[in-house]
Parts: sequence; structure tokens; C-alpha cells
Amino acid sequence: MSKYREVTVEGVAALAREDWERVCDPDRNVFMDPRFLAVLERGLGKEYRQWMTLLYDGERPIAAACFSRMIVDGAMFAPAGVRRGIERIRKVWPSFLKFKLLVGGLPISTGQPEGQIATAPEAEMAEVARLLDATAVRLAKESGAKFITIKEFAPEMMERLKGLSALGYQQCSSVVTHTLELEQGTFEEYYEARSKRTRANMRKVFAKLEASGLEVVALQGEEAAARFTPEMHRLYEAVFDRSEAKFEYMPAEFFQELARGFPRDAYFTYLSQEGKPVAFCCAVASARQHNMLYCGIDYALNPEADLYFNTLYKGLAQGFREGVERIKVGAAADEFKKRLGCTQTPLGFYVKVIGRVPGFCFRLAAPFLFPPTGVGNADSGDQAGAPQGGTDGNGD
Repeated sequence: MSKYREVTVEGVAALAREDWERVCDPDRNVFMDPRFLAVLERGLGKEYRQWMTLLYDGERPIAAACFSRMIVDGAMFAPAGVRRGIERIRKVWPSFLKFKLLVGGLPISTGQPEGQIATAPEAEMAEVARLLDATAVRLAKESGAKFITIKEFAPEMMERLKGLSALGYQQCSSVVTHTLELEQGTFEEYYEARSKRTRANMRKVFAKLEASGLEVVALQGEEAAARFTPEMHRLYEAVFDRSEAKFEYMPAEFFQELARGFPRDAYFTYLSQEGKPVAFCCAVASARQHNMLYCGIDYALNPEADLYFNTLYKGLAQGFREGVERIKVGAAADEFKKRLGCTQTPLGFYVKVIGRVPGFCFRLAAPFLFPPTGVGNADSGDQAGAPQGGTDGNGD
């Protein structure tokens, strides 16, 4: 019998928020904030399901975790050659390697080193892992999922959760995430601190934007929600369609609910040409961390106005505020983001397949579907789940 007591509820309305916030720190990880969980419920529609689990030591909450259910592409991390073979199979078997998945976490890639698990310092991680597995297996069976993933973690948290390996989980590599530790108080100071070569490249990018005559506006709250029109969402879809790794597809309602749910802490930058939307980026922030999330680009206009880089720089500038310690810039476009001054962190996750035969088959296929993710690759390609990649070398 466990020394911890487990309580799992479905939906934010049933959450014991005071206990939840005693374990979680929304000032550090906004994705564990009940407001963000509510945004997902409102923005992803009726088919989306999510659960919150609290573990108690007596009456004291000792750990918290999120669970959600989604459909995923099992080939998302596979090498290009493997993906091409899978796409040929899908011409006659469209659902091949697409699975109903129970996620220990949220249906988005947040780049947080601890994922969507929070623990008190004295929590016994082996017991936490055992109870989270038991909860995940129960929820997977109830929701018809055959696969469980608990994600995404930096190496330190992967090590703390190593007890999952003994419970039938396979360790897998995910993406590399980028973080800009703020040493300057303003974007202007950040610009001046860059190398002479980088400043020259940045000026060329800025000059293209000025010459293009595009309108740039930064909005929050209801104004930002109203500006996120179907035309704006199609720009996001253009990035999604070009992405090699498609983590999740976010409907327009998610962006609108993000703006409404965080009227002071969600940041939207919109670029338009004579009233026509041509680019956007959005972010959500806690008191100490600014998290860049998604972007959209009119690729036809990208060469003329350097839309990707200008949109990224505009979004980056919003992160320079009093009290913010770092900006999470996201995954993909590794070389460019390194040149921004970002540090890189490889993320990993745990996967378990319910059933002896499917589990055996998965263990055989895992090395091909989830190859090691190196830090410092020249360019990992676009990823639908973070500010997306260009190919320019704005370098130091």
C-alpha cells in the first residue's frame, strides 16, 4: 500500500485549486496554471479530455501532474527516410502508425524541463512514478488509448523519473529546446550586446521590414482575440503544413481563448499589409518566464520582408520586461536560435504500450522511430509547436 493518496479529477472545474497551487508554481511554469488548463478545455473543443492528479502525503499535497488524450503520428520523430516509407504505406492505410495516446502532460510541446509534473522537494520519486503509472494505465484503458507517454523532460527530470523504466516504459529522445537567459533589461540593450556582425545582419532584417511598409501591432486581451481571424489562422496552418514534426494542430479557438484567458500575460504580435494579415506570433508569460508559442507566416511574402526573422524579433522584444529572467524561444531552427544567444536543452520522454505483443513490437521499432536527438545540429527543420524555422544565418 502506498504512503501517498492519489486524487484524480477530470476538468479544471473539479480541481482543488488551492492544493494544486501549493505544489505547482505558476510563476515559474505557466502551463501548470489552472488558467492555462482552462484555455485548453475551452479552445480545443468537446473531444478534448484532460485530467489533473494530486498525490497527498496525509493531507499535504506532495505532487501534481496533468494528463490528456490525443491522436498522434507515431512517425513524427522518425528520420526522413523512415517517414517517406511510412507515407507510402499511408496511401493505402491512412491510419498506419497513428495512435490514440494518453499523455502524461499537455497536448502541446512546452519546452519546460520538468514537463507537466510538479513535486515537493521531499517527494519520493520512485513512489511518485509508480502512482503516476497506475493512474496513466487506468485513464488509458478508460479512454481507449493503447499508448502512454509521459513527457517532455530535461535530462535531470528524466533521471528523477527513471523508476518508470522498471514499469515498462521506453526512454525516447524528443526535440531540443532553446532558452535565452536575459542579461539585459531591454531589447535595445540586447541588440547592443550582440556582435558587430550580428547587429549588421539584424539591421538588414529590420530594413526589409521598414521598406515593406507592413503594419506591426502588439495586442492583448479581447483586442488580440478579435484580431485572430480565419485569415490569421491560415497563416498558422501554412507553418503547420510545412512542418516536419507535427506535434499538435491548434484550432483558431485556442488562440482566441489564450488571449481572453490571459488578458495581461498573453502577447500577440500581428503584421499586416494594407489590412491583409501576413504574419503573427504569440506568447504566454509567467512572472519570471516568457514563453514563445506559435507563429504564422505568409511564405509568399517572406523573402521580400524577412517575415520569419522580423516576426521572431518582434515577439522576442516583448519578453524583455521587469522581473522576467528568461525567454523560452522554442524548438527548431537550431543554428539561428543559438546565434540569438540561446542555450540548448535536449528533451526526452517515456513511452509505454499497453499489451504484451504491442509492447514487444514497439520496443523493436523504437530505435528507428525515436533516434537520439543531438544538441547543436545545424538545423533541425520546422516544428509545429514553437516559433518556426528560417534558414538565414544571422550569426555571431
